[in-house]
Amino acid sequence: MSYINHNVNFSMLFLVLLATSFLVLSTVFFQIKYDQVVQEYNMKADALVQLSDNLQAHQDALGKVSDALKLAQEREAAFGKITAKMSAERTTQASTPSVYIPLKKNNPAGTVVNSGFTARPGRASTALNGWGIF
Repeated sequence: MSYINHNVNFSMLFLVLLATSFLVLSTVFFQIKYDQVVQEYNMKADALVQLSDNLQAHQDALGKVSDALKLAQEREAAFGKITAKMSAERTTQASTPSVYIPLKKNNPAGTVVNSGFTARPGRASTALNGWGIF
């Protein structure tokens, strides 16, 4: 019976050592794998942060371009309205002939000039007949 106890004790010791070594080796293995996974996660998280910053910069630029486009479209619409109004006026003026007769008046010197640009007496005359700064 002592032979059986002796073999069982060594067998149990061998199994305990085997289980302990398996537990230690698996712990070391999974710790190394966990560190690798954490490292990859941190690298991807940093890349994601950079990508998010880049996306935010592009969204800001897109917002500025969008605002500029809206402003340009509003200006183009206003310009189109003005152009349509002017072309309508031009067609109505072209369809109704009008005679332009300028009002003429003799100035003190005796020359005939347009009444809107009459020279002022006592001042030197410029090319604009008195409307200049001299």
